[in-house]
Amino acid sequence: MATETLTQVQQEVLAAQRARFDATIAKDQAALERLMAEDLTYVHTSAKLESRAENVGAVLATGAYKSFDLAHLLVRVEGDTAIITGTADITFARPDGDTMLPIRFTDVWARRDGAWREIAWQSTRRPEA
Repeated sequence: MATETLTQVQQEVLAAQRARFDATIAKDQAALERLMAEDLTYVHTSAKLESRAENVGAVLATGAYKSFDLAHLLVRVEGDTAIITGTADITFARPDGDTMLPIRFTDVWARRDGAWREIAWQSTRRPEA
């Protein structure tokens, strides 16, 4: 999805998502808590379900995220709700070398108190290409 074809709202939602990924890499607790709704549901590729507090705690404890390379993004906006679907190659820094996790995801955002907040994340591992 080319940036120039996106609406202002779609660009805002993608910017919020990018900020969340950047905060994850930086282990920025304040930014994560600002971008994620208190009632966030976060489902990993393993099917593990986490709350916002659990997910932020895990990010801060591990800190292995190195990059999020996104592709095939589709942003749908319905009122104050936005759904982003796409693929990502997530790179983790490991002591024995970087590891890449290829996923397909659905990311749901809601406009609350004038700002976009992530309310749900679900990802599935893609077969390695």
